[in-house]
Amino acid sequence: MGKPELLEALAFDLGPFHVGTTVLTTWLLMALLAGLAYFGTRRLRVHTPTRLQTALEGTALALRGAIEAVAPEHATRLLPFIGSLWIFIVAANLIGLVPGLRSPTSDLSLTIALAVLVFLSVHWFGVSIDGLTGYLRHYLAPNPILLPFHVLGEITRTLALAVRLFGNMLSLEMAALLVFGQMDESPGVRFRVGLTALAYAEFLRDTLNKEVLFLMDNAFRFVQAGSEVSGLLGRMPATVGYQPTLPSEVAELEDRIVSSRRGDITSVQAVYVPADDMTDPAVGAILAHLDTRVILSRAQAGKGIYPAVDPLVSGSKLVDRYFLGERHYTVGQDVREHLARYRELEDIITMLGIEELSEEDRRVVRRARKLQRYLTQPFHSLAAHMGVPGATVPLAQTLADCEAFLRGDYDDLSEERCYMRGAMGVAP
Repeated sequence: MGKPELLEALAFDLGPFHVGTTVLTTWLLMALLAGLAYFGTRRLRVHTPTRLQTALEGTALALRGAIEAVAPEHATRLLPFIGSLWIFIVAANLIGLVPGLRSPTSDLSLTIALAVLVFLSVHWFGVSIDGLTGYLRHYLAPNPILLPFHVLGEITRTLALAVRLFGNMLSLEMAALLVFGQMDESPGVRFRVGLTALAYAEFLRDTLNKEVLFLMDNAFRFVQAGSEVSGLLGRMPATVGYQPTLPSEVAELEDRIVSSRRGDITSVQAVYVPADDMTDPAVGAILAHLDTRVILSRAQAGKGIYPAVDPLVSGSKLVDRYFLGERHYTVGQDVREHLARYRELEDIITMLGIEELSEEDRRVVRRARKLQRYLTQPFHSLAAHMGVPGATVPLAQTLADCEAFLRGDYDDLSEERCYMRGAMGVAP
C-alpha cells in the first residue's frame, strides 16, 4: 500500500489492453509453479524419496483426501483441476509477503477470472459425468418452477466466490487490529495496552511493510494508568498529583510512532482534557509530541458552533507558507486574527456593550461573528436529525468566501444567514 512494486516498471500496454503488475505477478507465479512441477517430478524414487518429493506427495494425498470427503467417486478426475487451483491460490496469497510484490488475489479482476473458471469447469464436469440431458434435469428438480432460482443461485455463487476471495485478501492489505484495555482492568494492564498496540503496529510496519494508521482512544488513560501504577509503587507524586516519570513515560510511547524505510506509522489520538484545563501537565506532555492539534471546546458547543473546534487553540506544524501556499496561509492568519481580537473584546462587550468599542473594533467583531458562524458545517450524516441538508465546500471556495468576509462583502448580511450553510454563493 503506497509502496512502489518491483514489477511496476515492467508494466506495458498490449494494444488496447494494459498489462499491469497483477498480470505480471501472475505470470511470474505461474512460471515458478511450472518450474517447481517440472523439477520436482524429475528422478522420482520409490524407496528413498527426496524431501521435495515427500512434500509434494503429502500435498497431493491431502488434497485427494479432501476431495474424497465430498465426491469420493470422482476424486481422481477432479484432483488435477482442484489441486492446481488450490496450489495457485495458496501461492498467490503467500507471494504478497515478499517485499515489493502484491498478492494478485487482492485484485478483483483476478478473483473474478478464477470464479468464472470454476463456474465453467463445474458445468463442464457436470455435463461430462451426467450428460447434457441428465445435467439439465437437475435444474428442473424437484419442480420446473424453481428453474429461475437455480440459475440465479449458480450466478450468485460465482460472484460470492470472487468477492469472498478478494475480500479475504483485501483484508490482509487493509488489516484492522484492536487492542483493548478496559477501565475495569488493573492499572498495570491498562498502562501496557498502548505499548502493546505499538508493538503490533511496528510488526506490521517492519515485517509486513505496511502503512499503519494507529488510533488511540484515548492517550490520557495511558497517563492515568501510569499515575495509578506510580502510586502503587509508593512514589512521591509530582505536579498536580501526577507521577514524577510522566514526561519520560509519554515520550517512551510517542517516540516509537515514527516512519522507517520499511513503512510508516501515522497516529491519530484522542486526548481527554481534565476540567477543560489545557495547562494540565498530562495534556501538555502529550500535545508536545503531536504535529497537529484539533481542540474541541465546550464554549463553542454552548454557542451552537458545530463542529465545536476552537480555531485559536488548535494548530498544526504544517500551517506554513511552504506547505499551504501564500494565499491559503494569509487567509488563515487573517481569520485567526479577527477571531482572536473578537475573543479579547468579548468581556468588554458583555459588560459595556458593543457601542463602547471603536468603529474599527466593531467592524472586526461583526466580521468575526459572521466568520465564526460561516465555519460551522452541516454534516450529511446528521441531515435526517437536524433537518438541514449536508454540504461539502471545496477548499478554494472556502478561501474565496473567507476573503469576501474579510473584505466586507457580507457586512450587510445577517449572522443567521451565515450559520450552518455551505458556500456563500449557494442559497441556504
